[in-house]
Amino acid sequence: MSDFEFESMAALLRRLKVGREEALQRSLTSLILGGPYPRWNCRSKPDRDGRSFLRSLYEHCLATPWPDGEFEFVDEYELSPRNDDEKGGAPDWAVIWSDRVWIIELKSEASSHRPTQIPQYFELAHPTITQTAPSTSRI
Repeated sequence: MSDFEFESMAALLRRLKVGREEALQRSLTSLILGGPYPRWNCRSKPDRDGRSFLRSLYEHCLATPWPDGEFEFVDEYELSPRNDDEKGGAPDWAVIWSDRVWIIELKSEASSHRPTQIPQYFELAHPTITQTAPSTSRI
């Protein structure tokens, strides 16, 4: 753990005037990185505890071993639209290896769920992924 002093959830909610879901994401991201919340869509290196958390989450949700190799973590991963008529997307987190991207969308509020959100992320993340059924996990 770094020397970074983590802000309480109550203080974060007061300071930023954000909802619970965004406050939760910001707090979890800071814990994963062991430091301050980063700019959106910037690649970061999780600290030891953050790597352990992500590995456990990956293996729990996907029931497969953690991939070998270096990876980077992104908060608010920007997925560009494929054309001018399409809206882009921004999954809460992405873990990026040289050969794959693991997209994570956090949900703590039922009202923030859009049925088309996850399928859109799959389509924008990689054009060929829509040729197979996407795999999603809920925890």
